[in-house]
Amino acid sequence: QFLRRVELTGVTMWKHSLDFSSCPTLEDLNLCSSRIYGPKISSQSVRCLSITQCQFNVDTGSRMRISAPCLVYLQLADVSGTAPLLERMPLLVTAFIRLGRGGFGTCTHEAYGDCDECFPYDGYYYGHDDYGASFANYHGSNDSVLLQGLSGATSLGLTTIDPNVFTFRKDLKQCPTFSMLKTLLLNEWCVAADFGALVKFLQCTPILEKLIIQLRLEKVYVVQVW
Repeated sequence: QFLRRVELTGVTMWKHSLDFSSCPTLEDLNLCSSRIYGPKISSQSVRCLSITQCQFNVDTGSRMRISAPCLVYLQLADVSGTAPLLERMPLLVTAFIRLGRGGFGTCTHEAYGDCDECFPYDGYYYGHDDYGASFANYHGSNDSVLLQGLSGATSLGLTTIDPNVFTFRKDLKQCPTFSMLKTLLLNEWCVAADFGALVKFLQCTPILEKLIIQLRLEKVYVVQVW
């Protein structure tokens, strides 16, 4: 009842939601180096959520939901597997997302991932979605997975370790307006397909003041500030 902070490291959670409704004073939740196979992470009180070096529903294709309407700060760093679906976070101020290598959502042929050759599922996975939000259903759709839930932030970082990860670019097909966003950090993924993702983002950020693009050229990071 009085728990304010939870940190889980090196654990495997299978088939169950992480429901913190019985912890009404929980404010700080950290998940690190864990494997999470389940439908949902939810808390009505958490204000700071950090998930680093975790795997989401690897080999299942099910998409986990994150429900935390009181979040002020969100970090999803070096995560792999199936990108989680972020529900509405109206109080969000700062978010940093860095998608890791491997897992689902990588395509070397199509900027928006609508490529049957790189699509990671065969027929076995269709119809085997326990949670009702499979990656298979995401293929060919325009549904937002990450960006809709992040649209209220004032400072936002969206990066990928592998520029072929298309999750952000696909989300931009139905890009929300980031009416509060003032600082934006991107990297190589946004310059693919003739800068189309970057142009789209700029059209959806009416009060943006600072744009940072990290480009990796011959193992040297170049930072440009516009």
